[in-house]
Amino acid sequence: MSNLRNYASLNLHRLALGLLTLVAIPTTSLAAAFAVNEQSITYLGNAYAGTSSAVQDASTSYYNPAGLSYLAKKQLVVSGAYNHPHINLYDATATNSAGDVVTGANPSKPSANIFVPGLNAAYKVNKRVALGFSLVELFATDIKYEGNSIARYMATTTKINTIDISPSIGVMLHKKLHVGAALDFMKINMNLSSDVAWGDTGSEALGYVNTYMNGWSYGYHIGVLYVPNKKVRMGLVYFSRFSPNLQGNVYSAQTLDFGTPRPTYVTSNFSLPDRLNYSITTNFTRKLIGMAEVEWTHWSRLRTVTLKYNSTARPGTIVFDFKNTWRFSLGGDYNFTRNFAMKLGLAYDQTPVNNSHISVRVPENDRYIIGVGMRYKLHRMLSVVGAYSHVFMRTFSISETAATESLNSSPNVANVKTLNGTFNNSADIFGLQVVFTL
Repeated sequence: MSNLRNYASLNLHRLALGLLTLVAIPTTSLAAAFAVNEQSITYLGNAYAGTSSAVQDASTSYYNPAGLSYLAKKQLVVSGAYNHPHINLYDATATNSAGDVVTGANPSKPSANIFVPGLNAAYKVNKRVALGFSLVELFATDIKYEGNSIARYMATTTKINTIDISPSIGVMLHKKLHVGAALDFMKINMNLSSDVAWGDTGSEALGYVNTYMNGWSYGYHIGVLYVPNKKVRMGLVYFSRFSPNLQGNVYSAQTLDFGTPRPTYVTSNFSLPDRLNYSITTNFTRKLIGMAEVEWTHWSRLRTVTLKYNSTARPGTIVFDFKNTWRFSLGGDYNFTRNFAMKLGLAYDQTPVNNSHISVRVPENDRYIIGVGMRYKLHRMLSVVGAYSHVFMRTFSISETAATESLNSSPNVANVKTLNGTFNNSADIFGLQVVFTL
């Protein structure tokens, strides 16, 4: 038995090293605005209820590091989520920067398919102390409109992807009280682009601005897990804000008054939100587990993203003017046997987008989510989790102008581009996870 454990431990470590390379590949996701929930698949089938209290596996390393000391054994969790959004802009009208009528694909259906990997690990030092490690995504989006889309002068590409390296620790202060903390080292990459037209013929109609930026940002999250009795667990976690300072390259053509010389370098700094999460998990019976969660996100920190160029060019500006949001989730697991459980969940997730600032870069309103999933224990050292969620959104209208979206502004000519239309959006999210336990 000892040899078997040593062999399994060695191969687990080898697998972890190989998967670190896979998970570190930049990928993107679509969630409320550009927040990501799929740090693991454990709670996807529960519509992300119970993330800070259920402590079902090593993904607590990210969701609530206080749960690390509650776990009984060492674990490695490897996950992947495929997000398939359906974005449909129709009945649209638009004008370009000079005010000329724009024609193009209408309806317009941008590509936005995405994959989100995750890796979480937990290591028991002793009965009171445990260490954790997570390699996950925190913010991401990837929306690309067709080259002939009627929306192309507002946006062609909006791409954000991150990778968060997060070591953590959990400590049991008392059998009823656990605390934990984690550091977050987040790398962020951003690509913003749009076409620019200061006329409707010749080179004036063929402009574009394309920016690529990246940088690091640092944060932390701290949590508490309270276990008043054998049936109830409560978790409270604070996730700090991030203040990335990005820099990179800008490429442009046929743009008006875009500086002397034409800019090649761009910088930007802004704030991403902090948030507070509370959840409760109750073992109603030996088979039925219920979960509830509420999360508040400080999205009002993100007002404007300003792009500063290395020339006399006027800065580019994207106005978000986000509002603070709440998410409410209810979910549960039903254990049919010791090895097989089903998951179910419902959630209401507010959008941070103000009605007056809906844009083609963040085309969404409030989300209604239903999730289903299963967990199957193949062996005492190996389990799999599969889950699916569907995201519903009500149809909503957009009325966007250059006042909130302009990568290229002229001090001499007014930019009067506009876009009006209707969005009908939804999303399907599929997830698969493997849990190794020693």
